[in-house]
Amino acid sequence: LVKTLGIRPELAKADLVSAAVRIGGGSDDTIYYDFDLALAPKTCSKGSEILAGTCPYDEVVLLSAGVSGGKVQTLVVTANFDQWKKNGPAIRQLRDSFNVQE
Repeated sequence: LVKTLGIRPELAKADLVSAAVRIGGGSDDTIYYDFDLALAPKTCSKGSEILAGTCPYDEVVLLSAGVSGGKVQTLVVTANFDQWKKNGPAIRQLRDSFNVQE
């Protein structure tokens, strides 16, 4: 999947938080595959734990892929933990607005 979508190799090890399929609106009948991924830190100190043994993610990655005209088009939106905490719904809305036009 990483190679097919042309995304960063380290995302192959990211946690899959959610996945969904949506169909474009209006005259756009393209099928979109949306993924919410999260990259955990390599190490986690006791002071940065949210719960015992649980660290905040370093990075949240929202990915959308649509196939149109035989080509895969992707949108990748990244946010660090603080950006996601403050603007998560707006960032998700940005990703959800992605559409492919031929």
